[in-house]
Amino acid sequence: MQAALRTNLLLAGVLALLAWFAWPQREDAPAPPPERLTALDPATIGTIRIERGQPAEPLQLQRAQQRWWLLRAGQRLPADPLRVAQVLRLAEQPSEVSYPLSAAPLAELGLAPPRVRVTFDRQSLLLGVQEPLHYRRYVVAGERLHLVADTAHVHLVADWSAFVDPAPLAAAASLQAITTPAWRLLRGEDGGWQREPPGAPDAQLLGRRWLELQAEQVEPLAAAGEVAGEPVRLQFADGGERTLRLVREAGAARLEWPQAGVAYRLAAGAPQALGWGD
Repeated sequence: MQAALRTNLLLAGVLALLAWFAWPQREDAPAPPPERLTALDPATIGTIRIERGQPAEPLQLQRAQQRWWLLRAGQRLPADPLRVAQVLRLAEQPSEVSYPLSAAPLAELGLAPPRVRVTFDRQSLLLGVQEPLHYRRYVVAGERLHLVADTAHVHLVADWSAFVDPAPLAAAASLQAITTPAWRLLRGEDGGWQREPPGAPDAQLLGRRWLELQAEQVEPLAAAGEVAGEPVRLQFADGGERTLRLVREAGAARLEWPQAGVAYRLAAGAPQALGWGD
């Protein structure tokens, strides 16, 4: 009897083992993706509007010609792509936790009125204060209140000039000529440069330095025409023109764009590298 029982138990174990191998193994269900503030794809967003309350004027950014532009005072200035990218990240920011908006004390959270309103195309996000424990930011999206990592706020409250591309000749691919009181650079059909009159630095090096120029800081221009400077005339293939001016200061210099109300503060030694003597 015991031998038969042992045999039956052994057979049962074998059958159970075979059944375990034959049965499809259950895989853990993948975790659902984290909730996002919006369903927008940053690569397809075409406009950004940033409102910081009075008296600060709203910032208008627009994507066109494969880059971002800052629209201000009737001018279209090349926007800093790195700063715009940080703002665009907010559209796909994951929400760490969310609550029904109806249950939120909006005034206590800095959302009535909001500290900042950001509108991507036609979808708006409202930013409030930080929560004190982990310094996450309160954000309203639709009918939900979210807590998110606070990565965009520092950019959203920056001055408008911080959104200007620090390259004074950004988006100047069609640049054809640079003219100063002392010399002129002309761009040929092959992209090479000629200098009139010849001098040092040579034309190719000088042209490259101008196209690659990066300002140390971009600032609002306090008053157009207040300080005399040396003119720099830029001419483009489509017939457009832009006039800058180099203003020298004690140990420093800046390139001003009076029409756009912006100044590019240059590194020490930049004027000499750009073709000006001491």
